[in-house]
Amino acid sequence: MEVDTQDVFANQILENIGKIAMRPLQLAQAIEKWMHGFDGKRKSGREAAAKFGLSETAISRYRKLLGADERIQALAGRLTNINTLTSLVDLSRLDEAKFEDVITQLDAGTLLNAERYLQQLVAGLKSPQDRSKSGTSSATNTSENADANPELIEGGEEPSKTSPQKASNKDKNGSQEMPPQLTCSVAGMRR
Repeated sequence: MEVDTQDVFANQILENIGKIAMRPLQLAQAIEKWMHGFDGKRKSGREAAAKFGLSETAISRYRKLLGADERIQALAGRLTNINTLTSLVDLSRLDEAKFEDVITQLDAGTLLNAERYLQQLVAGLKSPQDRSKSGTSSATNTSENADANPELIEGGEEPSKTSPQKASNKDKNGSQEMPPQLTCSVAGMRR
């Protein structure tokens, strides 16, 4: 009976995901290794998604980390939210100065609600004309806002419970309300 090395490797990855908290970069590297195949045949993102029980978008986001700035790859050892990490990759490619500022805030442990903040920041950079028409302003998202949400960056990060695309929190006037603040957690950030 011949055992497919690639299937064995995939099963090992799945076991590791279930047993230990694989860091995003570790998972990205494992997915990439599996996709390159042991038999010389390259697998597609769709095949990887089916094999690992993830969406094609998730596979793409993990793989995006492989070409990321070294500082993002280092943060991938502490940040666990793939959406936050891929937004950092996008920001690093769009605006170096803002990227440096966010990295400084993450290192200092002062960035609250990083996933939402980065998504809004990147969206504004990708389409600044839409942002100015809507009147949306981006408040500084640092410890100055700690009164709104006293939880600072500690422990393991939890994925967002509300999706900006799906959330429809309108007040009685029909204006869009902001969902409750979520915190970005970075393990080992306190010095």
